[in-house]
Amino acid sequence: MLFDIFGPFEISLTNNTITKEDITEFIENVEAENNGLTKAYGCYLFAIRASRGYTPWYVGKTEKNTFAKEVFTVHKLSIYKDYIHRKGTPVFFFIPKLTPAGYFEGRSRGGKEIDFLETLLIGRVMKKNPDVANIRKTKVFKEMMVPGIINSSKGKKSNSVNLFLKAIGGE
Repeated sequence: MLFDIFGPFEISLTNNTITKEDITEFIENVEAENNGLTKAYGCYLFAIRASRGYTPWYVGKTEKNTFAKEVFTVHKLSIYKDYIHRKGTPVFFFIPKLTPAGYFEGRSRGGKEIDFLETLLIGRVMKKNPDVANIRKTKVFKEMMVPGIINSSKGKKSNSVNLFLKAIGGE
């Protein structure tokens, strides 16, 4: 279960919109830098880069389609349009599944691993941006509370919580 991280890759906008021409140019640029990446499978992150860093807005996965086919579906473009008008540059990060030899996985395999990684990434993104556009897989990260682990209340942790965190290599 090998994955790697590539990006950020900027996408050009035409009149504050992602056009077919912008998508074609984007795919060509990504392929020029990383041959085969847009034909791979895995997870991806859409974010806006501004002077204060990156604001993550959407985490997606590709299990049946390649990055090139999945990232720019009509549904995904409708999500991005709500964020591309914000100050900054829209970017994508790709986290492709790799073969044991380190090549991009060229066939749809590893759905369970990719699904797990997407869930994990959504949880991490929600720590930075609770207003992430994802709807699925966010409820547990919003509603679950485990002291010292997720959505802890402010204040001093109990001795049990501190010892537990020490036992698992936490804070």
